[in-house]
Amino acid sequence: MRFFTKDELKCPCCGLYKIENKLINRLERLRFKMGRPLKINSAMRCDEHNYNVGGARQSQHLLGLAADVSMLGMTAEQKYKMVEWAVLLGFKGIGISDSYIHVDMREGERCLWVY
Repeated sequence: MRFFTKDELKCPCCGLYKIENKLINRLERLRFKMGRPLKINSAMRCDEHNYNVGGARQSQHLLGLAADVSMLGMTAEQKYKMVEWAVLLGFKGIGISDSYIHVDMREGERCLWVY
């Protein structure tokens, strides 16, 4: 990995690390396209951590296929650009919150939502 570390992607409560390479590759490309460091707010989650943070029961985080990312001082324009790049790079699930963007590699049709 060029831009991220295993520590950033593992479950923060137990250290579980089962991140799929296709997620890592796309996150690396997203970081490159944004031209600024991305912060991983959440990636791999064990069942207990997912429950404690209020994650969906079938969360892609449980499968190592999702990450919540942000940038320090992210502007509305940068957030828009991140979503645009996420679509172009092939992320299938994209969730937009006030402070981060959720991206995942789910199967099936693309899904976009706002928190």
